[in-house]
Amino acid sequence: MDRRAFPHESVVLHARQPRRFDRVHSAIWRKEAADDKGVGAFFSASFSRSVRGADGEWRNVTSFSARDLPHLGLAVDWAMRELLPKAE
Repeated sequence: MDRRAFPHESVVLHARQPRRFDRVHSAIWRKEAADDKGVGAFFSASFSRSVRGADGEWRNVTSFSARDLPHLGLAVDWAMRELLPKAE
């Protein structure tokens, strides 16, 4: 499980349920935050694609070409179906 810590030590992201739709990568994230009222969590989604730069290195970007839009739409639909029941 991929974990990213924020500068504030009480906030941690956990990557959950990564999916790929052709060139579009998507992931659902669970964010846990602690405050004086206890620990709470909420979910978010991220979307990216990989491109090779002029230097030959691969990078993740968050801009999409016309070719990617149908797959981005599928990724957004998937994320909505996963996240909306969690919000209720």
